[in-house]
Amino acid sequence: MLDKDTFPQHALYSVENHLQTELDLLKKEEQKAREAKDKLIEQALCENKITPQYALLLRRIHTATAMPEPSDLLKVRTALELRKSLIGAGINDGKMSYIGSGIDWEFPVSLGNYNIEMTDISYNDPLVIQALDASIQEVDPFASQEGDLRKFNIDLGEGIQEIRLNLITAGIDEYKPSTPLKSVLEFAGPTKTLFTIAPVTQNVAERLIPGSIIMNFDYHYNPAAPRDPDFLRTRGVEPFAHNQDNIFIVGEVNKIVDWTHERPTGLPIPTNPSLLAIRQAAKEKSK
Repeated sequence: MLDKDTFPQHALYSVENHLQTELDLLKKEEQKAREAKDKLIEQALCENKITPQYALLLRRIHTATAMPEPSDLLKVRTALELRKSLIGAGINDGKMSYIGSGIDWEFPVSLGNYNIEMTDISYNDPLVIQALDASIQEVDPFASQEGDLRKFNIDLGEGIQEIRLNLITAGIDEYKPSTPLKSVLEFAGPTKTLFTIAPVTQNVAERLIPGSIIMNFDYHYNPAAPRDPDFLRTRGVEPFAHNQDNIFIVGEVNKIVDWTHERPTGLPIPTNPSLLAIRQAAKEKSK
């Protein structure tokens, strides 16, 4: 904490002015992302690319991060651009593992998966469970609960679908999938589940099946998560689509399992380049 008896008044003013400038820039970034997200949804609706029910689902997406709007925009854009392709690739043919999911069930459903294993350490907090159940009740007042299983129905304009959410209370380093997986989803996590080392890596890899889909979305830059296609192919995965560096198709599971022993341990938590740029701009402006 700054002590006004230690720091001269002009220095305190300079620091406070810098912090306010940075906050203003962050708010502008949030507003721009919110407007872009709303525009994307409205445009898709006007062009009859999505149903009104699906648009409502997209609007419900909310990321529990310090700066949620850019993350929400990325999720909405991903769903709009890739849902049909992911469904065509069989994303709903088996269970999805959503690691570090929080209460965000809308994002995996928007991608086309309706059988989801949601893993988060926050589920040991009754208030988090209450918030999750309340969000489900808003969609289906007749949703059912059976222990850690939540079942409810949703109509995205393509007929009623049953959604099954299996809640697992665990941190990333404790998580062990309960069944074979068709897809793995991670968003804005401090690690890339299959591209950095954590105890979870081999547990997840051993549960994948050929043709599984791996999705790692976040704004973090991580030098230990190489995106070179040739490098990845030698380790059992193929890029999902041209110029797509967040989604991969599993080819040879054994190669992924072997790869888990190659990665270095003790990786630093990556930094966020967009936030760094904002902070640098704030510094320049406050000079």
